[in-house]
Amino acid sequence: MNRVALISIPWWVPFAVAIVLGAVAIVIELKTDNIPNALTLGLLFAAGCLAFVDGHLASHAGGLALSAIVCSVLYRQDALGGGTVKWTVALGTLLGLRPCVLMMVVAGLLFGGWIGIARMRKHLLWVVPSTPCLLVGSLAALADVLATQRGWW
Repeated sequence: MNRVALISIPWWVPFAVAIVLGAVAIVIELKTDNIPNALTLGLLFAAGCLAFVDGHLASHAGGLALSAIVCSVLYRQDALGGGTVKWTVALGTLLGLRPCVLMMVVAGLLFGGWIGIARMRKHLLWVVPSTPCLLVGSLAALADVLATQRGWW
């Protein structure tokens, strides 16, 4: 079955949006300990529109489903806050399934390492911002897609 794209969007545009808005989210979260709903829900709406426009609906829906399932489990165990859950679901929807998997693995390793170091030093931070970890995960997903596009692996 052929994909039908309404318009052609360069592959790097979702990553650029994720990185720029990720930097904005980091600044806001570090200042206010909150990620505004306008930012997360706006990104989720834009990602949903992109999914219909670019012809990769299954990939975007897979990113949404994977991030929603993983984050809801972590949210129930008080490992993530609601803003981080919404932000991760929006990023997963925007990037699609394969980049979402890599983003979540890298972010999880960084987040777990951050908490582990804090516990080893006996300085457990009550609020560990996870948005920087998600930004680095998005960059890793971008590097993977770039390498695949260029035929490096």
